[in-house]
Amino acid sequence: MSKPDRWSLEALTSLKLTPREVEVLFWISEGKSNQDIGIILGASTRTICKHVEHILSKLNVENRTRCGCRARKVPHRTAIWN
Repeated sequence: MSKPDRWSLEALTSLKLTPREVEVLFWISEGKSNQDIGIILGASTRTICKHVEHILSKLNVENRTRCGCRARKVPHRTAIWN
């Protein structure tokens, strides 16, 4: 399992998300489920679901697949997903 580095998190902050939403978005883009993300971040699945709900709204996308695609289009993605 890869870990988010400083560059990946900084690049995703350009999407106007909270720091925690950025972390959740990173893991969504890595294909992790809400349950997996909760375990990784030490949060409940319900909390992660709420973060995902906010992310979808802020990015104006309808599902987590589009969310992950949007994250991968952020500038400097080569620094993120090498």
